[in-house]
Amino acid sequence: MTAGADGRGARPSQSAKDFAASGLFDGVHIRPKPVKAVGSANLTAEDIAALCQSIAASDATSHVVTQGTDTLEETAFLASLIDIGDLRVVWTGAMRPASDVGADGPRNLVDAVVTATSAASGTYVCMAGQVYDPRYVIKGHRHTVDAFRAHTGALGVVSEGRYVPRSAPKAGKTFAPDAMAGRFPEVGLWTASLGAGAADMTAAAQGKAGLVIASFGGGHLSEAQAEAAKTLASRMPVVLASRIDAGEMLRATYGYAGAEIDLLSGGLIGAGDLSAEKARLALMAAIKAEPENARAVFLTLADGPTMVL
Repeated sequence: MTAGADGRGARPSQSAKDFAASGLFDGVHIRPKPVKAVGSANLTAEDIAALCQSIAASDATSHVVTQGTDTLEETAFLASLIDIGDLRVVWTGAMRPASDVGADGPRNLVDAVVTATSAASGTYVCMAGQVYDPRYVIKGHRHTVDAFRAHTGALGVVSEGRYVPRSAPKAGKTFAPDAMAGRFPEVGLWTASLGAGAADMTAAAQGKAGLVIASFGGGHLSEAQAEAAKTLASRMPVVLASRIDAGEMLRATYGYAGAEIDLLSGGLIGAGDLSAEKARLALMAAIKAEPENARAVFLTLADGPTMVL
């Protein structure tokens, strides 16, 4: 994005063709493929599934996807759930508009190309010289250039034009691109807050195929919220996640009414180490792929990959 002459702020202006013609990529042949020129809040699960289908069918082994950073942690995660074979796909963006002094987009783009041409096969996020697993990366600041982080640390770094790996994620369950084609089911997301009424939770699930609850702590709700959650879980898949972005969901520590033991025994599904936002996407994919077996499929995604050090 670049700022317009009217002073009304930065808007989409540059495309993949502009990046390819920038002269940034010494010795690398870039084939640009413009997809959409929109703010990333306008992207949908269907857009990402279609993009992954296109990538899987491509004859290129390395791909870089550029998009706005507002939803990058979610789109890259959803992409990581789709089987693209032995390809390398690196997602990147910019925290500053291209027209700003010290714009970070060109550096991120070069680093992403370096990663895409040298890392092991898989899906990555590359920002500010750090390379992350999409499962764990989050946007942790609203506007600084080093806004992205992961509580597990980076998989590697880009230094002096080289990708230096530290670790690599072991592949978890993925879905065939064809299985993700077409419309995704709608899944609600409700966040617990002090004194929030159970009626709001029920409303968030209205007309949806499932619900993700971003609970307090490691998996806790008020007693009234817990009863509403268990009632919903008798009718649809309800995932118990947390509004905290790091750590496994608890399973067997607290036994009071509304704590994780009560909720899991009442039919809720633990989100493992997935954030609430990513658990929502995983549940959407699970319901889409196997609607009659969505709970079991989601659990394979929530258990997740193990790290290879």
